[in-house]
Amino acid sequence: MPDLANLLGALQYGDSFFPSGSVSFSWGLETLHSDRMVVSAGELAGFVEGQLRHRWATCDACALTAAFRADGQLDRVAAVDDIVEAMTLATELREGSKRSGASLLNVHAKLETPGALEYRERVRKRVAHGHLPVVQGTLWRAVGMPEETLAATRNMWFHTGDRVIRQEDGRFHFVDRIKDVIRRRGENISSFDIENILNAHTSIAIAAAYPVPSELAEDEVMIAVQLTEGRSLTEREIIDYCLNRMPYFAVPRFVKIVPELPRTPNGKVEKFKLRAQGRSAGTWDREEHGMKVSR
Repeated sequence: MPDLANLLGALQYGDSFFPSGSVSFSWGLETLHSDRMVVSAGELAGFVEGQLRHRWATCDACALTAAFRADGQLDRVAAVDDIVEAMTLATELREGSKRSGASLLNVHAKLETPGALEYRERVRKRVAHGHLPVVQGTLWRAVGMPEETLAATRNMWFHTGDRVIRQEDGRFHFVDRIKDVIRRRGENISSFDIENILNAHTSIAIAAAYPVPSELAEDEVMIAVQLTEGRSLTEREIIDYCLNRMPYFAVPRFVKIVPELPRTPNGKVEKFKLRAQGRSAGTWDREEHGMKVSR
């Protein structure tokens, strides 16, 4: 997840309202309201959802990313601008996008953000359009914003990377980090649930569950286990413990007992390092040891 400084930077450099003082265009909502096509709260919610899903997810977010990846090469940025212009059929959307983009460019030209003055001149000479998502992506790259922040703030939402389930009473139940979900033989497996079960064992200090490639397709479940100081536990005993406590398809195939799990300074397990290591030396395979799991 991006750090706080990058998220604040995204607000400063990527939004058309702050610090430029312009107001983001609203996809023609005022016209739809005056024509009595969007009146109720339910109709408004449906309108916003539709714009986020069909406009932002498929067009604006793509344009922002493409402009970001143009790496400050203004000819490439202008080519993305041309595509947005061609794809934006409604006049109100097209002109609103360019007004907001121009306002943002004006501010950053004064701030001397790299590329802002040059691209503003292209827009003024009508050799570029200056659509808002294109300007946003260009500015983010210019100030050194990482692409991770771009992904986290796409679609006008901040994406935490968490998978949750909304319960009937309106509360949300955390399932897992999206990047940590394991896909095994058609089943989505929560690494969070596996870890909770393992961490309840008195001989386990902390465990991490993560995917490793399967010989067939998708993933196999692997766990790295750090034992409680002074305790002992074998890989077979760990699997035996899992058998009656989790669905058969979630029982780990690979086990590695380690002296210590890699962690960040604030104590979180660095799973990306474990995934990169994969099935390294010392990994125990329950299938090779005759422990088959069935329904």
